[in-house]
Amino acid sequence: MIKGRVESVQALRAIAALFVVTLHTFGLARQSGFAAPIPFGDFGVDIFFVISGFVMVLTTQRPTHVRTFIGHRLMRVVPLYWILTTLKAVLMLALPALGALQFSLSHVIASYAFVPWYNQAGAPHPIVYVGWTLTYELWFYLIFALLQFRVPRVAIACLLLTLLGQIEGPLVWNTLTDPLLLEFVMGMGIASVFLGKSWWIPALVACCVLLLPDSRAFFWGLPSAVLVGICVALEKWWPRTILSAIGDSSYSLYLTHIFVIPIYFRLATRVPTLPSLLVVIGAFVSTIVVGHLTYLLVEKPLGRTMHKFRKRNDSNPSRTALTSV
Repeated sequence: MIKGRVESVQALRAIAALFVVTLHTFGLARQSGFAAPIPFGDFGVDIFFVISGFVMVLTTQRPTHVRTFIGHRLMRVVPLYWILTTLKAVLMLALPALGALQFSLSHVIASYAFVPWYNQAGAPHPIVYVGWTLTYELWFYLIFALLQFRVPRVAIACLLLTLLGQIEGPLVWNTLTDPLLLEFVMGMGIASVFLGKSWWIPALVACCVLLLPDSRAFFWGLPSAVLVGICVALEKWWPRTILSAIGDSSYSLYLTHIFVIPIYFRLATRVPTLPSLLVVIGAFVSTIVVGHLTYLLVEKPLGRTMHKFRKRNDSNPSRTALTSV
């Protein structure tokens, strides 16, 4: 049984975030006239989804109130995202020439509410565009909580939603029934195997994914699940490295790098004699530094404040839990 902090998963969080940073760094480097490889790394998101499914099973091994679970998840995800969404909205209003999109109140409101919304470029992204993944995260958390953390029930619900998703509908429908849900279930299956429970779940999910060969869950989800499974299997021998520290700040890194990279390359283009390799390396270092500082100065203090608030709220005898497992 896996207990406590899982170093391999922390390292995978770092790797997943760095893959996404790689994608956007290489893309903007090429747009800015610097030599860089063809952008790759969007599969970092799929690794994140598998990890989320894995972690949710581990974190609910002890009796947990649904209200506490939901509160913890919202406090973990929402505050930093809302802060950066506000920053982005202010920048769109104050400095419209810096962005590709104009300010739209409906788009901003949808971004705060985690509601899928097409932006002016026709992409289903919030104003902090990497935040599209958080809609899937929160939807999975809600399913997980409503079904009282019962892994088989959650797996079957996600499979049924994916089947319903074969019927085309509006953006919200397509999002809530996307095969990406299966990537969370893959992570749940991995955790179940290593906890000695429900071995049939990953086999069932794998079979269903194989029936969707044109889906992202097939191309990137299955390889991501294999990677997570192998790393967790090696947990006993996994060393604590710098990746663990980057893993701690991976959420801040994921959300802030889209602010850092454009500013960095705008400044870098003013020094045309800089070697491209040095510029690209500098971009990586800058995103990691800003991400970690954001974690230390914003995300971590926010987490402590929210934790105190939650403990005070949970200790109030006038409040009762909805249910527990």
